[in-house]
Amino acid sequence: MLFLHLLLCWMVISMSTSNLPLAVLKSEEKPITVVCANESVREDIHHLKQQLSQETLIRLSLVHQMSAFVNELLTVKKEMASVLVKMEEVEKGNADIQLEKQRMRMELDRQIKINNTDRETLQENTQHHKDLQSAVEEIFRNYTAEFRTEEITEVKNDMSEILDKIQELENNVTDLELENQRLQRKLDENIIEKEKEDDTKLQMIKELQEDFRNVTTKIERTRPEMLPSFHARLSRPVRKIGLSQTVIFDLEVVDTTNSYDPQSGIFTAPVTGTYVFYWNILSNEASGMDTALDSSQGALGCGFVSHAVNYGNGGNLVLANLTSGTHVWVKKADKFGNYIHERFSTFSGYLLQASG
Repeated sequence: MLFLHLLLCWMVISMSTSNLPLAVLKSEEKPITVVCANESVREDIHHLKQQLSQETLIRLSLVHQMSAFVNELLTVKKEMASVLVKMEEVEKGNADIQLEKQRMRMELDRQIKINNTDRETLQENTQHHKDLQSAVEEIFRNYTAEFRTEEITEVKNDMSEILDKIQELENNVTDLELENQRLQRKLDENIIEKEKEDDTKLQMIKELQEDFRNVTTKIERTRPEMLPSFHARLSRPVRKIGLSQTVIFDLEVVDTTNSYDPQSGIFTAPVTGTYVFYWNILSNEASGMDTALDSSQGALGCGFVSHAVNYGNGGNLVLANLTSGTHVWVKKADKFGNYIHERFSTFSGYLLQASG
């Protein structure tokens, strides 16, 4: 029935040029005066508009905060993706360096093995020639008297050739050893160079890791903190409430920082700053009452519901400077009135600006 009265009065106000019996047009040149059939209904419309305006402001503030947070999160996500791509490229390059280093080490081992084999073969040949030379000399000493001068000369010539070959083999062994040393030095230089490159790559990885940590720190530092805000209402009507008793709005609709307790009806300020509070009480006929916004720092504001109208409502909008840990609640402020409607009775608040 109340809704029909409100709708009828709204149509009367909007249709300023109609000929409905509830509107009176004084003249075409003067302002139009509209008289509502029920003055209490028009007052209810005024209060209802106030309530809708305040709740709209709260919702717009929440939407703005969430939009800023999402934009900042997308920017940080792009930066993290770029850092991860760079790290993958460096890790791939490091893996290639490790494979090249392993291949060169295997090649060095193979060359060293070949050189060692050649050197052992040359050493065996040299030893064989030395043994042969010793045997020839022994034969020459034992049988010098039996050989003719020509044969001795021939044997000496053969020995000279053999000694030359031995010397040539020794020179070859020396050359091989020098070549082996050169290859060893070159390989050591390559290994040192690769190790330097590895150190450079590792330094780059460390720098990228440090950049990643800095980005992570930036995320933590630039992440917008969710501002404290809440909105609650009654889940069922209150049919009996005593003087100074807390009105417990037990149905929590919004609570961004879990600072409102629907069991006790008390909001606890999580940080020091300036807060905005709004409450509204809808009562029935002859159950008007005074209400107050109270806190552990003292009274913050008062609200009034008229006794003279059927289903009258009232509340207030309050700004308060609170310190962290302050408790805030709505209470009944006088002995009159025992009924509070559940759907239109609400309690809301949010942090306007933090201090410090």
